[in-house]
Amino acid sequence: MSKAREIASSENVSGFKNLIINGGFDIWQRGESFTDMTDWNYTADMFKVYGVSDVSRLDDGRLYLLSSNTDTDHVISQPIESGDKLRGKTLTMQVDIEWLQGADCSLQLTWRDSDLVWINSHIERLDSLMVIGERKVITMTVDIPDDSNIEYLDYRVVTNTDSDTLELKLANAQLELGDTATPFEQRPIGLELSLCQRYYQVMENILSIAISTSRINCSYFHSVTPRTLPSYTFYSKNGTIGDTSVYNDIYTDIGASLLATTSVQSLNGLLFITDDNSKLTSGTYYSISYTADASI
Repeated sequence: MSKAREIASSENVSGFKNLIINGGFDIWQRGESFTDMTDWNYTADMFKVYGVSDVSRLDDGRLYLLSSNTDTDHVISQPIESGDKLRGKTLTMQVDIEWLQGADCSLQLTWRDSDLVWINSHIERLDSLMVIGERKVITMTVDIPDDSNIEYLDYRVVTNTDSDTLELKLANAQLELGDTATPFEQRPIGLELSLCQRYYQVMENILSIAISTSRINCSYFHSVTPRTLPSYTFYSKNGTIGDTSVYNDIYTDIGASLLATTSVQSLNGLLFITDDNSKLTSGTYYSISYTADASI
């Protein structure tokens, strides 16, 4: 076999053995530090948390998670599409984890139906695999049932107790086909970003012109086609939610209430937006930023 053919036949060439997106915690479009997340909130791209006090990006690239909230479970999770294609398959889950504190902590792979309702889970308790204060790559192998109701999987690190603090540092989350853990797949950052942008995109400081007191021409195409029609949050150059700024040296907010017009939204992007309070000046340029959220 030629060297080129040998390389082409390698299972690592495709760049998609890892079913987890952003498993290296490289992409943080929403920011790099979060606090007081008692409900479900996204932090590092593709990872959402529940009942967590603090999530941040460490200097070494790992994700730091702390929850001192003792009134609820503590969860970090990534929902995975195309669970229907994984029915009856064997998968191997792994994560580089430094377990600092927290009893009854476990790795879980959950399967869910089309409405994301829980069907069942495979669970491995950390205290059977490592000790508090240790850093280790943990793996577990899971046989997914051949169940026609399975539409999503859910990759989780969780505590099932509401009486303890959880503190972790995480890196290199991976889920792959087969019963053997292989080295973590580090995809190119540009590729990883584009995978994340299918679910969430940030567009900043777009130059647009008002054609009336209530309408801004804002033709903009998404960087990546979203998973589904996204919800939009508009904000000004100064970060004020729902506002826009006059496009000048000081970017003055105008106190607008910006709304996407549903008739011109599509998976491709936006054509224009409207000001609900008609505070625009026709012919004036404005700075608009927005997020397009198509997260699960």
